[in-house]
Amino acid sequence: MRKILLFSLICFTVQLFAQQRQNGRPYLDPSKTALIKGKINTASGEPIPYASIGVYKIIGQDTILKKGAASDQNGYFDLRIKKDAVISLQFSFLSYRSKWIHNVTANNTLSLGTIVLEENDELLNEVIVEADKSQMELKLDKRVFNVGKDLTNKGANASDILETVPSVEVDMEGNVSLRGSENVRILIDGKPSGLLSGNLADALKQLQGDLIEKIEVITNPSARYDAEGEVGIINIVLKKDKQKGTSASVNVTTGLPHNHRVNTSFSLRKKNYSIFGGANGGYSNGIGGGTSLQTYTFPDTNYSYNRNRQHARARLSQMGNIGTEINVNKTDMLSISGSVSGHQGENKTTIDYLDYDIDNILTATEQRVEIEESNNMNANATLAYYKGSKEKDKEWNTVLKRIYSESDEIGLITETVNDIINPVLQRTSTITNDQTWYFQSDFIYQIKEDSKFETGVKTTSSVMDTDYGVSNDLGYIIRPIAEYDNHLIYEEQISAAYMMYGSKHGSIAYQVGLRGEYSDITTSLLQTNEINPRTYLNWFPSAHLSYEMSESTSLQASYSKRISRPRHWWLNPFYGLSDDRNFFTGNPNLDPELTDAYELSYLRKFDKGSVLASAYYRLTDNVMQRVTLVDSLGNTVMKPFNIGTEDAYGLEINGQYNVNKAWTTSTNINFFRSIIEGEYEGLALNANAFNYRVKLNSRWRLKKGWKAQTSFNYRAPAQSPQGRRLAIYHWNGGFSKDILKRKGTLTFTARDILNSRKRRSITEGPFYYLDAEFQWRSRSVTLNFSYRFNQKPGRKRGSGSDYDAGDMDMGM
Repeated sequence: MRKILLFSLICFTVQLFAQQRQNGRPYLDPSKTALIKGKINTASGEPIPYASIGVYKIIGQDTILKKGAASDQNGYFDLRIKKDAVISLQFSFLSYRSKWIHNVTANNTLSLGTIVLEENDELLNEVIVEADKSQMELKLDKRVFNVGKDLTNKGANASDILETVPSVEVDMEGNVSLRGSENVRILIDGKPSGLLSGNLADALKQLQGDLIEKIEVITNPSARYDAEGEVGIINIVLKKDKQKGTSASVNVTTGLPHNHRVNTSFSLRKKNYSIFGGANGGYSNGIGGGTSLQTYTFPDTNYSYNRNRQHARARLSQMGNIGTEINVNKTDMLSISGSVSGHQGENKTTIDYLDYDIDNILTATEQRVEIEESNNMNANATLAYYKGSKEKDKEWNTVLKRIYSESDEIGLITETVNDIINPVLQRTSTITNDQTWYFQSDFIYQIKEDSKFETGVKTTSSVMDTDYGVSNDLGYIIRPIAEYDNHLIYEEQISAAYMMYGSKHGSIAYQVGLRGEYSDITTSLLQTNEINPRTYLNWFPSAHLSYEMSESTSLQASYSKRISRPRHWWLNPFYGLSDDRNFFTGNPNLDPELTDAYELSYLRKFDKGSVLASAYYRLTDNVMQRVTLVDSLGNTVMKPFNIGTEDAYGLEINGQYNVNKAWTTSTNINFFRSIIEGEYEGLALNANAFNYRVKLNSRWRLKKGWKAQTSFNYRAPAQSPQGRRLAIYHWNGGFSKDILKRKGTLTFTARDILNSRKRRSITEGPFYYLDAEFQWRSRSVTLNFSYRFNQKPGRKRGSGSDYDAGDMDMGM
């Protein structure tokens, strides 16, 4: 795969030189510029987000466009011009009359107040805008990836989309990692969600990709954000239709292996309120499997066995949501929303074992079949109040959220040894009930034009109840197996408060903050009466610094302290029994990890693209690592422990280049090294691993409404504390066509075209060797049709996130 890396580097270098050749414009010295600011409203007083501001120089009869800008989500804008220059400004938005202001000049700061645009009834009903939003945007403490229009995401789920995002990796089981670490916090619209309770990997597969607008990657979060997550936060922002009036849409997807879904949404927006909602449902059946060779070389005996696994995961899912936003007055808004989701599934796993002796002679066969039926329900309710001020210098946001989820899984395991007619039967039962209360209140005060103070409090209270049991089915007698029966109650109370101050002086912007979190966590194993209470208070400072070297070049430096608490499924000591020779279990005695994270970034924007290079370093104590243990019978148990420390550092490069008006490319290359020094009961668990990952993406806008896109992902082999992971790569592609007067879109996508996305690994230990290959889901194709009712292309406005408040943006 070295050729792949060489090819990627050559492509990236060619892009860089091409961008440099395109860059011939002089830069403006910030000390020689003046600031012009204001706000753009409708005649009824509503802000107009993303309105265009054109800066013109008028010489005689000629009108020369010098630069452009756009208002933010709340209608505010600011732009810089040369001091004492005389210009004309044009303010415009799609269905409104343009407004001109001539002979504008400024020496320092000029406020134009509120610019009012009148609706233009003479314009055509349909306005077509071909330009797409930039795929990546850089802000002071996060990167934003706009994935809503990616063709390869049609028919995909949240897990599929995350694997296309730079810095993010999704493995075969659906576990998400950021820059090589799985200790990352995942939120939806800036908050915890019932959708993500329980098994996170399964939850991400339930969330349809059609609902996702953008992914925010926060690699070094400020004090505003939760301190949870060693490497940061991934925030999934769902689509929100801001179009005035009534609109609706429907998406229908079908694919192979079975992947059939219908997704609907609607919105009604009036002057003082809005109502929005949607519903979706679908059926899927993912097929996968793998093989492994396990060899044991004990002092008194040697033997091995092959394991062949096949699984099919059928699922029928449903979700509905509804909400309203009410403008209490000109500055305040009340929001009420809720959602309910659920799924019913049947999972079938078949495992065949072939046992061999020291001479490689087949000695026994065994087949183990598990059929598991599951039911899951999640419910969310959110009450939020957003209070502003007439002077626009104060903002107070308060959110109360209630999350509830319950699930039950009933499994029947059949075991047949050497084709014996009367098989062994086992029954498993898992019943879970999770309840969470979430309260957050934030106050933001604009001290002066470029300075901002923020403070807030947050508390999260969760109770997760999991009752697990295993029994032998002996005909008329069902006998529980005491060693596997247990009942876990996980209680978590986290209280937090923070303060943060940010300011901008000329070309320098900075932000400093301090967050305190008090954790009160108790795990109770009722069957064995083991109670493990833990309390700890931690302080989490953060600092961010940005320097605009020019209009197109900037530097950023940041530091934050992070914590990674073991989640309840890592604490859960229950065993999955579909494979009775390889067990996965949790450890209720895990301690949290603490990480110091540093990052330095360089951004360069060109006429046709941009380059972002980031160097980062993390020092982590109490590293949590899954350790594979082997008993004398040849059974393996994978269990997490706190093993030691980790030093991780790397260099990540993101490049985006518009080859021409129809072709856009992007490249993400992440080089990193991880040095782990650890041990468990005398077993050395050290690793010194160098790894790199490459993501290539191209998008084409063709004639007559056709679009095409392709992406390629590659992860190089790397060492682990107990072995090594081999290389993995996969290729996706798709194309779309606008139909029915652009109100409908037909999209075809193919994922893992080469059917190569297979995890291959080698695990070694005393007397033990494992060579394994596993594929969670095979190659798939989907066909999607979407239709928009009463929506005009180009009239849709952007959507925001709770995280947007207080950001100092540097658009990319």
